[in-house]
Amino acid sequence: MAAPSKKASSAKRSAEGEVPTRGTKTAFHLIHGDDDYLVTEEARRVIAKALPKDANEFALETISGAAANQAEALESFRKLFEALQSQSFFAVEKAVWWRDTNLLGANPTATGAEVADMLSALGERLEAGLPPGVLLVITASEADGRRAIFKKLASLGKVTAFVKSPFEKKANEAQAIAFAHGLAQEIGVTLDHEAAVLLAEMTDGDSRTLRSELEKLAAYVGDTAKIGVSAVRAVGSHRPGGLVWDLADAVGERSLQKALAILDDLLFAGEKEAGLLYNLISRIRLFLLLRALADAKRLSLGGSYASFKGQLDRLPDWAKGAGEDKKANPLAGHPFMLWKTSGGAARYTQKELGSALRVLLAANEKLFSSGGESRAVLADALVAICAKG
Repeated sequence: MAAPSKKASSAKRSAEGEVPTRGTKTAFHLIHGDDDYLVTEEARRVIAKALPKDANEFALETISGAAANQAEALESFRKLFEALQSQSFFAVEKAVWWRDTNLLGANPTATGAEVADMLSALGERLEAGLPPGVLLVITASEADGRRAIFKKLASLGKVTAFVKSPFEKKANEAQAIAFAHGLAQEIGVTLDHEAAVLLAEMTDGDSRTLRSELEKLAAYVGDTAKIGVSAVRAVGSHRPGGLVWDLADAVGERSLQKALAILDDLLFAGEKEAGLLYNLISRIRLFLLLRALADAKRLSLGGSYASFKGQLDRLPDWAKGAGEDKKANPLAGHPFMLWKTSGGAARYTQKELGSALRVLLAANEKLFSSGGESRAVLADALVAICAKG
């Protein structure tokens, strides 16, 4: 994608009262992605940077780009073109924000003939050049890169995407953790790394929820301005799936009482037995791999994070599952989370973990074939795994 032809310049009104121009053919940003918080914040940042510091309320014109049908879409385009062809009488610079449009995606409304014509007209308008001093920002939750109009828009301005790949779990986790640390610094609090990891797990990496949780935690810790794991567990809001990991953590601690209590909480909250069982199977598989690497003197369990990460980085490609599907690779997770998990692997022998996996597979068969009481099946499995022989 090409960048705008020139960097926008911020001119000031001259003594003679002339209206300045940006001196650019186009001034256009397309910001899209599945993280609506980051998309919106980036749009606000771009607009704030482009407009003068003393810009008033008339310097920004916001138009909804969401449309449920062709009629609503055409009305949105009408307002957009009207805004683009006029300069503000009250501001030297003007920004037009076509906000949260769904007309760049692949839905039926976006691909209709009339909308396609309007999008083509928008591309021609941008190619011809916007009026002096006008900036256009488009935000969209979905932008289909296969469409000709997307390629056209990308060639005329700057495109920024905030998209999570379902196949890049490790990268997504690292991004969420880094985002949490950045937000904490912005808010003015210190966030422990383990607390950041826990927040990323609890919020499933959702940026808007992360910010909300951090603001709540900042108020909770008050003047100490330091957020640790205990604070997160005390006031953090668990999204569906967040507490699921607590059950596997309790198994890692070999704490039967804690595991049974969490099991009851999760079932009461509406979690499905099959989902809990598969999560436990996944954790035991990871324990088995970490235990095997430890027994082969490739990893030390129970040491410091720095030492563990260094050893993890030095593992041979065959141990990392190089070339395999990342979704099937237990070592594809964030190093810090693997280090946390390694403590659980240290509490079991390979023989115990092999037995635990067989217990869970037998529980799986009972859940789907015997029609037995599901809570009892899972509870029996936890007793068998956590018990120390």
